[in-house]
Amino acid sequence: MERLKDVFRGVIHTIEHFEQPIDWVPDHDFVPFLPGCGRIVGALIRGDAHPFYTFEGYPYSIPYLLPFAPPEAWMDWTGLTGSVQDARNFSRFCIVKSRDLFEELERLNDKHLTIRDIQDVRPRISVPFRMDGDDSMYRMSSVRICGYLTDIMQEVLW
Repeated sequence: MERLKDVFRGVIHTIEHFEQPIDWVPDHDFVPFLPGCGRIVGALIRGDAHPFYTFEGYPYSIPYLLPFAPPEAWMDWTGLTGSVQDARNFSRFCIVKSRDLFEELERLNDKHLTIRDIQDVRPRISVPFRMDGDDSMYRMSSVRICGYLTDIMQEVLW
């Protein structure tokens, strides 16, 4: 706690009590391309979890957002509730904020960012996987992240 106070100049807000929490979901689960975003795609082999990777070595994950997974799946995974329209609104918000984050990173780095540009980040970034069978992410190390997020955003604006 003392180290946190140093970093945040003494300003730390804590929550002492939750009123009947359903689940604890970290915010990185809602930001495509962050490490461990959503549910990691893989298999259980003899009780051990083994992630699936792209040919370029990035783990696949399913963000808790449309269009990656249907709302009933990720609402079940997270304990979130709401209508399909709530899921669309929430997904749109998260994708817009994700794009804003990567646009700011592009501004700070003075270049368009691709997966290849951030491949050495540790923990390694996750490549969003779509449960609907779209394999456009199959080989994407040269795809511009902000462009992809803009395209995805158009899908949830309907």
